[in-house]
Amino acid sequence: MHDNDIDYMTSAYKVLYEIETLLKYNIHSTFYKRHGLRWEEFVTFKKPLEIMFFRDVLTLYLEHPLFKNYFDNEEIILLLNLRPIRNDIAHMKVITTEEYDLLIKCCHIVKQKKCSDQKRRHEVLT
Repeated sequence: MHDNDIDYMTSAYKVLYEIETLLKYNIHSTFYKRHGLRWEEFVTFKKPLEIMFFRDVLTLYLEHPLFKNYFDNEEIILLLNLRPIRNDIAHMKVITTEEYDLLIKCCHIVKQKKCSDQKRRHEVLT
């Protein structure tokens, strides 16, 4: 491994962390708004949101009625394509530039959804 790989993979991990954190935050905030502070008492998951694997989080976006239409088909396919890349990053395997580009693209998609949600909420309040 070269010094460049360390910076490259650290950057990839940071982007992956941002994606996963934003996805989980959206789930948390959606249920919080619907059920309040003790929302976990009203929602049953196989495991707590904090320890869900990436694939479990994506499954929620695919199957749960509140999230089914959050991403369009193309976006969800891109996110699903991150699974093997996520595993490589987690197991410290250097990813290709194409994989890194996909990671960046997915991060942009997730951030854009968050911004549009915030804008929608602001418009509702004003």
